[in-house]
Amino acid sequence: MRNFQEKSMLNTKRQAEIPAKPVRRIGVKTQHVRGQLVGGQEYESLLERDFLKILRFDPAVDTLLTQPLKITYDVQGAKRTYVPDALVTFKPDSQGVVPKPVLYEVKPLEYAEHPDYSLAEKFSAATLYCDERNWIFKVVTEADISASRLENINFLSRYQGRPIHKGNRQLIREQLARWNDCATIQALLTSIYRTPTAQAELLPDIWTLLAAHELAVDLDLRLTMTSEIWIAR
Repeated sequence: MRNFQEKSMLNTKRQAEIPAKPVRRIGVKTQHVRGQLVGGQEYESLLERDFLKILRFDPAVDTLLTQPLKITYDVQGAKRTYVPDALVTFKPDSQGVVPKPVLYEVKPLEYAEHPDYSLAEKFSAATLYCDERNWIFKVVTEADISASRLENINFLSRYQGRPIHKGNRQLIREQLARWNDCATIQALLTSIYRTPTAQAELLPDIWTLLAAHELAVDLDLRLTMTSEIWIAR
């Protein structure tokens, strides 16, 4: 019982340290590409934008905050500050375990692999900051971003929030269950309707269920009519 209480206190303390809003805004005079996603997350590079899109689409993500906190550190007696790109908290997994929060920095591969002195100091400060809080610090580069995943997310995001007829949702799920919960998109459509017109009318509902994570697909493979989909767990 004591161990459980100690873990609960640790989790409460950790959650209390999660910031609620950005510590800075990306200025209009920045020399970088800048913008804002639909959810309000700001970015200042195309690489950062793409990574944030992937995070926003991930059903395991609970909260996503950009420009989340300011880390103060010392370099030869001089105070320095560093604001990482994003902080992510996660939902409990299938075993009820909540993964550690992750603090992210997004950088081109050439800078991440060969950081200059200033950048290396920032990474060291962020690593220490996260170690003290039982978080994880990660540097993300273009090598970590799957082109197929990003393309699929860009496509499916257009269907997020789209209304779907309740009868079609049940029809699709029941038919997939007859296929042992897994079938190609084309096979599923063909098993429900014979005519191409009826199949074409039902197809957007499949995209909508994928976008809502009611159905699942391997996002790292290009999404086609021969892609296998299944009922999400």
